Amino acid sequence: MRYYNFDRLIDKYSSDFELLPEECSSYDSKGDLIKRKLPPVKMRGAIIGLSENKVYRSDGVLTARDKHLYTKESLGDITGVKVIYGGDLYSVEEEPSVGNSPFTGAFCYVLKFISVFGGGDDGKP
Repeated sequence: MRYYNFDRLIDKYSSDFELLPEECSSYDSKGDLIKRKLPPVKMRGAIIGLSENKVYRSDGVLTARDKHLYTKESLGDITGVKVIYGGDLYSVEEEPSVGNSPFTGAFCYVLKFISVFGGGDDGKP
């Protein structure tokens, strides 16, 4: 049973973003490590800035450039996953609402700002 259906709110404030999965690694028959970059996945979700009060109370863990991401579907294993949104690159740090999705129908993640996307010398994050 859901306490509140967040679908309308997520739809209303959703925007497009790209999900960059972690590199996939495996070994070939000779034992050599093979790394494969997985293609970006286009997704939609509500990406909301953090309030000044939340940044202040986070003991320096959160910054004003960090965001919350609300989606209607799980991102799965978030280890090493990054998000490109509004020309910026973020790492998906945590899912603070673990266990709440059956009650809310929404998945919430913290996006930690890494850098301006393409801001490096080689044009890659």
